[in-house]
Amino acid sequence: MPTLAQLPKMTNIEAWNLCRASSPTFASHTSKGTSDLFTEKGFEALRINDLPAINEFFEISLRVALNKIDIPRAKNPLSSIIESYDQPNGGFLQRIAIGNLKPITPKYRGVQNGDSVDQYVVRKPTTSERFFGINFDYQSLVTIQDFQVKQVFISENGMGQFIAGILAGLENGYTVQEYENTKQAINAALNSTAYQLKETQLLEVTDPTAADASTEDLEDFILAIKDQMTRMTISSQTGAFNAGGFETVVDESDYVLLLRPGIKNKIAVKVRAGAYNPEDIALPIPVVETEDFGGLVPFADAAYTRRLYPVYDKLGSEIGFSETEGSSTATHTGQVYYQDPNAGCIGIIMQKGLVFTNKQNPYEVRIAQNVAGLYTNYWASSPENGINVDPYYNMVALMKAA
Repeated sequence: MPTLAQLPKMTNIEAWNLCRASSPTFASHTSKGTSDLFTEKGFEALRINDLPAINEFFEISLRVALNKIDIPRAKNPLSSIIESYDQPNGGFLQRIAIGNLKPITPKYRGVQNGDSVDQYVVRKPTTSERFFGINFDYQSLVTIQDFQVKQVFISENGMGQFIAGILAGLENGYTVQEYENTKQAINAALNSTAYQLKETQLLEVTDPTAADASTEDLEDFILAIKDQMTRMTISSQTGAFNAGGFETVVDESDYVLLLRPGIKNKIAVKVRAGAYNPEDIALPIPVVETEDFGGLVPFADAAYTRRLYPVYDKLGSEIGFSETEGSSTATHTGQVYYQDPNAGCIGIIMQKGLVFTNKQNPYEVRIAQNVAGLYTNYWASSPENGINVDPYYNMVALMKAA
């Protein structure tokens, strides 16, 4: 009899193959009738034209039982970096910045008999003001005929879920628009000519998005961010990191790192997994991932030579693209390629509140019934609001090394 050491050994793959051979399968367990029915009916969703209408035994119409209604969801992934302010009245939002007062030579030294120290000398503070306007109007609508809804549902529960899903889709449009507006505001901050970024607001870093980025490259990237955070928080105050030159000090807890996707995962897998002290190589501030930094330009080709322009219907809703600006027909049917004007930017260290909203009229839905057409219009509106970037708030763009 062979000893334990002499018994044949199996690899992991061989062990799994042996287990599968000893377990029942669809072919070895299923009856012919059941197998034939599965093959005939299939497992995929049926289109309405594919539905069999008659029961094979009684030859009467088949009923459709409502299982569930999938309601769409949407979110603004950048909502955590935005500060929101109510603006009940007025056409502009005013912000005032107060400058520093540097010390003077003490007047209480060397006072002689007969001297009089002027304690009423005038010294005015330095102030500056900036204004932000209204730039965001929103409106959308959807029409529902109640008597038509009754024909496609046999229960009030189904009707209610259906209408609730439609209204959720209506609100999703507003949420997505807020997200896109946020990215456009960030793009404006990166490429502003009125408040152009300073040299101290552009940091060249090793590219962690490169396919051949090594563990050392990722570590260099982390170190660059750590060093930058030290520079931004070590001074008593500085105006080097905001385009407005506002001298202040910002606590590290008030910063967030806006980062392109994939970098955070690379650090977690390639660097942190093999680290003796993972906290030593952790990014020093919270990370918010974003698809891009706005400003994307649509093209019809991957070489970015054929510019595309949005086409709108008579309500002003976008319905597609055309290579002719101002066209009323969406003639482009292929893939859309987006040129990223901020492709060299990997991330942004930003002070929370750099992007902010001033809301005068929140999102609301009003109902208008047309008694002649027997339909109801649900109007979603949010007029006279603003989304802006404040140049007095700190931001540093992390740029790929040339």
